[in-house]
Amino acid sequence: MGWITHKNPELMKHLREHIRPMYAELGVSHGFRHVDTVVMCAEFYFNELRRMLCDAQDLNMDINVLMVAAYYHDVGLSDGRDGHEHRGAEILRSHTEILEGYLNDTWKVMQAADAVEDHRASSDVQCRSLYGRLLRCADITPGAKAILRRWLESGREKLGRIYTLEEVYEKVHSKHGPDGYTWKNLQLQLPNVLKIRDECKKVFGSIEECGKMYDIVLAERGN
Repeated sequence: MGWITHKNPELMKHLREHIRPMYAELGVSHGFRHVDTVVMCAEFYFNELRRMLCDAQDLNMDINVLMVAAYYHDVGLSDGRDGHEHRGAEILRSHTEILEGYLNDTWKVMQAADAVEDHRASSDVQCRSLYGRLLRCADITPGAKAILRRWLESGREKLGRIYTLEEVYEKVHSKHGPDGYTWKNLQLQLPNVLKIRDECKKVFGSIEECGKMYDIVLAERGN
């Protein structure tokens, strides 16, 4: 079968109209902008991997499976962060009959659900497929500035105010800094993801460097 690179337009219409709206209640940090970014990055990394592997015909990869996983990846957050990957996978599995009509294969629906379950960067569990590894990469916010912006939005949602530099540095340093678990649990070495990693390790490697980016983000926000 090889690589299926053509997105099913009816499937994409279904995902945009019926799954994307589920992000309306997830706030700015995990809302429409986030899911749209993950979908965009997932497709970009799919094609980057395909080029790296020179369209290896011994791999059966379908862009539509990854698109399903990308749209569903955070739907479980409606009931809290802990375990959201499992809830999201269960929601996806509960839609098997509908999705099977677009993917023409129950196994592909199960692969998408497995990818949702495996996507969290905080998890050191081995991803069961390339789809999970690609989704884990796509869920990394693309760039240090964008990562800080999301954390400040998250603070406003949770605390009613933005995080102080010290508060946000503690979070980004442990997650995205030189020894951050995001990079330890990264299971696919894609060139553009490695560029993001190197930038984040530098910016979040010290509070001084983080402070410079923090000031830039605040200035752009008008705070």
